[in-house]
Amino acid sequence: MLPDRFAVISDIHGNLPALQAVLADMHGRGVSHAVNLGETSCPARCGRRKPLTC
Repeated sequence: MLPDRFAVISDIHGNLPALQAVLADMHGRGVSHAVNLGETSCPARCGRRKPLTC
């Protein structure tokens, strides 16, 4: 049995293409668990908050 692989991500700031690239890389590396440290949505200085939808 392979050991669990973990990834830590943060500071997405609404950049969906970058997040998708990171998730694809994690999948390719066999990551089974991820921890999101926050700052996923667009910051207030963007004028509005919009959560990511994947």
